[in-house]
Amino acid sequence: GGAELRAYLNESCIVSDEPYYLPGDDEQFTRAVPFASIIVGKVAHALLRGVIKATAAQIGAAARQKDMYFVAAKDVDLYEAQLHDSPRHIFTDRLTCATIVAANFQPDNADCTHEYVPRVIPDRPIGDVDLEAATLRDDDSVENVLRRANVCLDGEARSVYEFRFEYSDDGTAFRVENAGLWMNALLSTDSRRAKRNVVYTIDLAEPAQNADMRILASAWMHLGQVSADMDSEQIGFAGRSEWLRVPPLGGPARAAYERDTAVHQDVYGEIEALERKVVRHRRTLDALHERLAAASENVHDAILKEMDDVEFRTLRAESLLVARRAEYDDLPQNERHYMPVTVRISVIESRSEKRALSTLAKHLDKNSKQLATVATDMMGFERSLGGPAVTENEPVNALGFARSNYYDALVAVEEAKATNAEALTEAEQTLQRTRSVYNEARRRAGIPEIARE
Repeated sequence: GGAELRAYLNESCIVSDEPYYLPGDDEQFTRAVPFASIIVGKVAHALLRGVIKATAAQIGAAARQKDMYFVAAKDVDLYEAQLHDSPRHIFTDRLTCATIVAANFQPDNADCTHEYVPRVIPDRPIGDVDLEAATLRDDDSVENVLRRANVCLDGEARSVYEFRFEYSDDGTAFRVENAGLWMNALLSTDSRRAKRNVVYTIDLAEPAQNADMRILASAWMHLGQVSADMDSEQIGFAGRSEWLRVPPLGGPARAAYERDTAVHQDVYGEIEALERKVVRHRRTLDALHERLAAASENVHDAILKEMDDVEFRTLRAESLLVARRAEYDDLPQNERHYMPVTVRISVIESRSEKRALSTLAKHLDKNSKQLATVATDMMGFERSLGGPAVTENEPVNALGFARSNYYDALVAVEEAKATNAEALTEAEQTLQRTRSVYNEARRRAGIPEIARE
């Protein structure tokens, strides 16, 4: 009893993804050998995302839940803006692995990385060699492996459990998958003979000042009956959870993204309009080429003149496209993150499976109303940003449609000025209409209006 529970969020699993190292000089840490198809390019402590101690002040009312032990991890932003090639927001995959450690810990300022003993292959392997069998190490304990991430324990760990986050290709769903269990003692008893049914849960919640968080997604792994000195191979629990919906980008977070990237969006909007114009001109040229071969003598010269005109428009659009792409490349490309969540992890230890699942059911039932509400109303995550939010009744892509239409009209006006004075009046009228619609969409998103003539 008395152990502390901590959770570490990393881009790789501290224990399961520990690499092998080639022997020799001081560069051994930069020459990691792939293990189980996982290449670890950096030691895990450099990728540590954060840890919060499980204290009563931090977990509040949750601490009173019978048979449950809670730990809340630091805020993680679920979405980020990628601006390198084009402005877009994507679901971040920073949540890659969770390591949950129950143990007595050394003081927070301790540094135990120098005590870590790596797994070393004595000689360079030749041919088809079993790397695990060839590995040598004096200390093969889980406590030693944790030192690689500067997780410094005072004595032996009671338990260490890891699970990975897996994301669907389209970024709309996630699930958790077992990565390993190392068990020396249960949380609820010091008895070596006792057995408990163990369930790990993970909640993604809206940040809150107290334990009554607004849950956005909740997953769990039922390990079954566990006792001291058992590991993953002896338990044989299910490999992964069911797919869960990724919380979508909320209204205020989307509005913040649109405001932050407004300049990028505008420049790229003109790039896309020019690209569409170039494609249309090239298709027109292809069609004219086909007609030229079968044209009568009377229309042959007219087609050639039209082809010269379209060729000029194409070259002009391509030149403008190069200039706008250069303009976009000169814009700041710094990272921007949106929609922070608190990751809360809990461990259920109960004497029977029925009681463990009942405790899990109560936990999920408590959050079910919140989950159902969140599924239809993503209006949290203000991040102290002013300005109106995009409402759920407004099409998510209304601003994008308005932007595309405006820049198509703008490109048409610029082209008419250079090539077709007769069409200029109509093009300018279209530009005026689309500018009004675009400015209205910008106002609704809290973005300053454009006044470009």
